[in-house]
Amino acid sequence: MKFGIRTIAVIVIAAAVCSTGTYVFLCNSSEKTLTATVTESGYFGSLTLDIGIDDLHSIGADYGHDLNLTYKGIQKTCFFAKDWDGIPACMIFINHTTVTDTIDISLYNGDITKELGLKVGDTFTLSVKGINKYYPLIPNYLTGGSANREDYSTDVQYGNYRPLTGGGLDSGLIFRSSSPFSDDDDRYKYVDNYYKDNNIQYIIALDKTEEQIAEFVERHPDTDSSKLFKEGKVHAFLASPAVTSHPEEIRKVLDLIMSAPAGDSIGIFCECGKDRTGQYAAIIQALAGASYDEIRADFLLSLCNYYSIKEGSQEYEVIGEMYFDRVMYIFEHPENIDRLTDIDWESAVINHYDAEQVLTQFMIDHVGLDQGYIDALKLKLRG
Repeated sequence: MKFGIRTIAVIVIAAAVCSTGTYVFLCNSSEKTLTATVTESGYFGSLTLDIGIDDLHSIGADYGHDLNLTYKGIQKTCFFAKDWDGIPACMIFINHTTVTDTIDISLYNGDITKELGLKVGDTFTLSVKGINKYYPLIPNYLTGGSANREDYSTDVQYGNYRPLTGGGLDSGLIFRSSSPFSDDDDRYKYVDNYYKDNNIQYIIALDKTEEQIAEFVERHPDTDSSKLFKEGKVHAFLASPAVTSHPEEIRKVLDLIMSAPAGDSIGIFCECGKDRTGQYAAIIQALAGASYDEIRADFLLSLCNYYSIKEGSQEYEVIGEMYFDRVMYIFEHPENIDRLTDIDWESAVINHYDAEQVLTQFMIDHVGLDQGYIDALKLKLRG
């Protein structure tokens, strides 16, 4: 059964002028639209819709298409994604979660309810606009990565772990990785061994509540990370992927770093160690004096590890443009945080700016930190 599908006949009247006079001709075209209603709130501010994948296919929509979204007279462009993969930052997207066969709408790196006012019970329409310009250029990024160790050339690539470096950052202070508390595959074993080898004594988990970690610890009580949890050295909360939209969470992470005992190495991670971890790593590296390009290279390295993207390839540069550069633009222009979809990315000027200066100002103006706190944090990061 199809829900809310209608065909609108559009009559276009055009005039053509030639040397013999003016000709008026009619051209009939049709645009299929789909009506969707928000039924409930979902994961990290996403909203579940009452439509299915067949409904989207019936209007000609497929993964990788840009769709026209019309809501209360406002029209926006949104991306049609499969399993959250390949989405440009700061863009509305319609997602098909294949495991549950559900359709959601969300805003990558933002809050769609704040942005559009969209909420449970509201209705909007969708129609096909065309293929997103980035979609054909990111084949590896669209795979979603592999859960199998044999698909990766090294343990480092599989576990997505390494020390945070750049600028004056103490290279033995903070280590980033995928999660040592997720047993959907065996990545956690590699990360746990890495943490043990590097004597990590203080953990900041961005992907789980403490209750969820406690359940993992019950299943795997003998891992080194589980032992740290039982000793009260794991600090966990479910951080939003929309990092710039949550200054209170940024403050929480920085407070945790400041609270780490002197001499303790810190592990920080989310589920895969690339998105939330990447954005928090960028903040830390910038405040430690790393350059824009140093931070960019480290951010993209996690995507290279996870999706087997070749450094320096066209795909590498495209992802840098559609993801990292957009996030960094928001740090420079926080006035756009609640109106991300109004940004014209074709004309936006992406500066490889002084990251320390810009992020310091962001912390003062948007997060609400004072200069004394920031100076103390920088001192700790630089050893």
